[in-house]
Amino acid sequence: MPVSNETEANRNPAPAGVSILLTGASGFLGRELALQHAAPGVRFHLWGRDADRLADTSQVLSSLGANVHVTSLDLTKTDEAVQKLMEQDQSERFDIAYLVAGTGETRAPGDRIENHLLVDRSIQTNFTAPAAMASALADRMAERGRGRIVLIGSAAGHHSLPFASAYAGS
Repeated sequence: MPVSNETEANRNPAPAGVSILLTGASGFLGRELALQHAAPGVRFHLWGRDADRLADTSQVLSSLGANVHVTSLDLTKTDEAVQKLMEQDQSERFDIAYLVAGTGETRAPGDRIENHLLVDRSIQTNFTAPAAMASALADRMAERGRGRIVLIGSAAGHHSLPFASAYAGS
């Protein structure tokens, strides 16, 4: 999908050499954040669950001159996500980490309540894994004396959503 004129006009490219981790990159918000910063020499590590959308975003960023690596994994496996983050940061040394809460699943139509598995998945993906990853990465960035971590959630955290209490709470 090419960059739109509107997106192009509002871009804020990162300087060459900057290394950016972006979780939730297979979603709309993650893709748009990546497009905002894409430029020749910018290095991206894109994480997301949807391999096809990650590949599409990677292709667009590459066409803008960025160097892109993709990681498709599920943040419900928090220990694996933190381990992968530490491995990638060891070799890449991230300057910026966007940890984008990635699941907005709600109860199924006709269900009275959210399924307990959906509750667990929402909390792991939207809160537990990003918080654990931020903590681990903050320690590394503090050692280096530089770096930024941006946690992005949903406005649903500030509004009652009776059909999506796990999502809103996470």
